[in-house]
Amino acid sequence: MKDKDWKRLIALLFGGWVVIWIYRSMLTPVYAEIQETIGMQSNAAMGMIASLYFLGYTLMQIPSGYLVRRWGQKQVILPGFLILAAGTVITTSVRSLEGMYAGSVAAGIGCGTFYGSAFSLTAEFVPSEKKGLSAAMVNSGCSVGLITGLLGSTLLVKRWGMPWQFMGAAAAVLSMGMALLFLLFLHDDPKQEVQADGGRPCGTEKNNPVMWKPLLACSFLYFATCYVYYLIITWLPDYLESERGLSGGVLGIVSALICITAVPGGLYFAVLSDRWSGKKQKIVVFLEFISVMLVCASMLAPNMTVLAVMLLLYGFFGKISVDPVLISCITDFSDSKNLALTLSIFNCCGMSGSVIAPILTGRIKDISGSGSGGFFIGAGLLAVSTAGYMYMNRAVKNKFEEEK
Repeated sequence: MKDKDWKRLIALLFGGWVVIWIYRSMLTPVYAEIQETIGMQSNAAMGMIASLYFLGYTLMQIPSGYLVRRWGQKQVILPGFLILAAGTVITTSVRSLEGMYAGSVAAGIGCGTFYGSAFSLTAEFVPSEKKGLSAAMVNSGCSVGLITGLLGSTLLVKRWGMPWQFMGAAAAVLSMGMALLFLLFLHDDPKQEVQADGGRPCGTEKNNPVMWKPLLACSFLYFATCYVYYLIITWLPDYLESERGLSGGVLGIVSALICITAVPGGLYFAVLSDRWSGKKQKIVVFLEFISVMLVCASMLAPNMTVLAVMLLLYGFFGKISVDPVLISCITDFSDSKNLALTLSIFNCCGMSGSVIAPILTGRIKDISGSGSGGFFIGAGLLAVSTAGYMYMNRAVKNKFEEEK
């Protein structure tokens, strides 16, 4: 693939994540307005909207990996964005909680086609010395989409009084637009294995049975990482409004703080992992333990200034920075033939955390009256999984280095 082609590919995948994350984040700031349409609901019932989206997304991971291997990335991505558009229309046009649940599942299934396709494309066609950086650039679309969704909902709905359904209509149009862009600009070449860095197939066949151990360690760690991140994305706006007293545009701005530093953080640690390829596991452990401390410190923050600083720091050291390093670890020991499937299994394990976190935290808030306990549970889970990751990688370190 020519230099300009893989850069265009990165731009397309970046745009795909922007659209997906606009949908993911646009509903959480307007739960109160949604209940004016569908009636008053419990916190657990509202958290179920996000949980069912992530359930559809997670259940689609492994099937989408098989579909990519059989038909190629383009044939999987295109219908995915069309299904996302349809699910968005359903979610924002119905007037019942059950209807929103159905639309959320459909939207999740549509988005679930993207992860394995996106990162298998970067692994196949991006020069090896740029893989960590390219993954971070693609992943930065998540932060841009998150900022757009949060600020769009809080400004348009809470400050300017527009119907909450307006953001859904915009997200549906953007989804169809992305489908058109992929149709026009993504080359239909699913069997291509020539890399941009010299005509070598991406990856080598790695069938050593010890290689399942790093995959297991990465997947368990990613579960906890996603649990914490999607807990924050889903319940932070509500926590800031109900327990910290924020409202209107300020609510969206504070909620989006983690995105402001996420892009430079992701890019920085991706470049660092490319430069120090033998120390990727140490970078991951460092980032995860810092994240544990920041989540706990955020809940204990005595005022909004300290909380804002903690959120900015979490954005820099948190999931968006961990993702490209972990993905690089996965591609290091995965063979090219099954790369999309391997990535899909990895993401399926991780995104299971996003299914559990919203509804469990909603239930905790229903029982205790506060959502802070859910954040501490997430921090504890992340600490345990990081310790397990360290132990597993220490056990297979020498063999893993040989396989690289």
